[in-house]
Amino acid sequence: MATSILPFDIPPSFRLLAHEFIPSLWLLLHALSLLYLSLYFSFKGYKRVYGVLTLLTLMGFARATWEAPISCPPAASLMNFGVAVGVLKTLDIFARRHHPRTYAGRPLPPSILALLLTTELRYESFTPNPIRVSTSPFSEPTDLALHIAAFAALQMLPQEHAVILALQVLLTIYILWTTLQLILRYHDSPPLFGPLYQADSLGGFWAKTWHNAFASPCTSLAYHPVRRALSRIGLPIDAARSGGLVAAFALMGAFHVYALSPLIAREGLWRVWWFFVGNGVAVVFETALWGKESTMGRGRRRGRAVLAWAFEIGVAAWVVRGCGVPEGLGGIRWAEVCEVRPGPVGIGWFGM
Repeated sequence: MATSILPFDIPPSFRLLAHEFIPSLWLLLHALSLLYLSLYFSFKGYKRVYGVLTLLTLMGFARATWEAPISCPPAASLMNFGVAVGVLKTLDIFARRHHPRTYAGRPLPPSILALLLTTELRYESFTPNPIRVSTSPFSEPTDLALHIAAFAALQMLPQEHAVILALQVLLTIYILWTTLQLILRYHDSPPLFGPLYQADSLGGFWAKTWHNAFASPCTSLAYHPVRRALSRIGLPIDAARSGGLVAAFALMGAFHVYALSPLIAREGLWRVWWFFVGNGVAVVFETALWGKESTMGRGRRRGRAVLAWAFEIGVAAWVVRGCGVPEGLGGIRWAEVCEVRPGPVGIGWFGM
């Protein structure tokens, strides 16, 4: 009988993951290389070749999930996330093909420009881009440490309360994304998030505080098309903009539903989608209720902030209750995260 050289046994599901993940990752990288080639030929002026390669790129991303499926739910979710990002980026660039982004620095060869456009989520080297400049400078590493401390403090509270879990999910997303930002960013990259504790409205939370890594595809694939369509049928411009805004949130909801589908049951996925759609509708109503920022006094700002956070945490808690989120880090059975165990909540990988 063969014995392992490791002092512990590797669960069979992890062994299976090692065999499944590499082929899936290879297919994902193959699709990414097609995206790079499409952009290279676009910069060289071969528009028809760009169109064909764009179609092949989309087919390549789709192939990565159905040709080499992954059994481990968290790993499958991560792969879905990569595929969804690739599809959104490809469609976003194609939607803007008649008014492409231009490089903001000195001229570079097409090979380098294509590489930058392929790898930058916020298109930092190009104009236009969705990057916002914070009006109140802050230290991103210091702010990350503060949010890690808040997450650690929440771990000490009773974990059965959905509000506590919702706050932890919010902080987890912030911590993971900001950590990646600090590792992968350029030396002069602007912050990805604003401080969460400074958000005083739903509109401000989504526009100024939360990350806008996917603002570009949401704008080109949802906001602009829906706004133009509603304007053509005679709706007032404010109504058309509101419809476009809700459509952008709906697209982001669909993105998250696809990425999380290996982890969460249908009821939970519906709640995730309604979380985003509900936030889009709430931002529209908030703007109509409170009016312009410049006309608000301090008391109205505080009232708006209280209502905004009550709504955000309340809806997030409702989503958490339907998704089987583990009760703190101690509620995760780490050795069993790759086990597929059908249960009453999702697929049971959380160990609930």
